[in-house]
Amino acid sequence: MKKISVISFMMIMLLSLASMASARAFEATSPPYYLSGNISYEASYYNQNFNSWGSVTLTLLKVTPAGDVPVGSTIVSVRPGESKTEKVLLPINRQITTN
Repeated sequence: MKKISVISFMMIMLLSLASMASARAFEATSPPYYLSGNISYEASYYNQNFNSWGSVTLTLLKVTPAGDVPVGSTIVSVRPGESKTEKVLLPINRQITTN
């Protein structure tokens, strides 16, 4: 009976570690890039989860003295186990102003 409980405990620990590792793969923040004009963002994504789709949300923020203002946003979807490189045009023909 003790052997079964030890094996059960080890399986629970392994599954919890695996779920934490796959969740961490989707949590990341990009450093700020100071650009102007039409802005595109190219990146490679890998979905480590083999059971469900993953998605990455790219949001462009305009930094102002009053705070960050969202300018554009897009979502990139990645199939289970897929590697994907995608170039996304965030804002189109937006006038860059200084406030």
